[in-house]
Amino acid sequence: RSRVGAVGAVAMRGAKTDVKQDGEGGIQSYYEVLGVGMGDAPEDVKRAYQSLARVYHPDVTGGDEDSTEVFIIVNEAYEVLSDETRRKRYNSDLLLQGYRPPAAAYTGKPRGQE
Repeated sequence: RSRVGAVGAVAMRGAKTDVKQDGEGGIQSYYEVLGVGMGDAPEDVKRAYQSLARVYHPDVTGGDEDSTEVFIIVNEAYEVLSDETRRKRYNSDLLLQGYRPPAAAYTGKPRGQE
């Protein structure tokens, strides 16, 4: 079992987390872990990672077990999505498994101008 599913378990145990869950309590993708889209630029991925790392890093949380577990997953997601080769392979695997990215919320403005 991938660590990605562990975020859902952590959240279900009552951890305070901003990590999105699917309807079954698991995570659908590393994109959802970081809160970015498949087409987002590397800078957006880095910014999202840094934001979550500041919240869940063990030095910040005092070593809280749930937060540390979330930090490990966030870090794993960033490692994959920040490397262009690994990201392409991950995207291919996701799509082969039938993954469909969640629809972006309609704001009436083009993406990036919300």
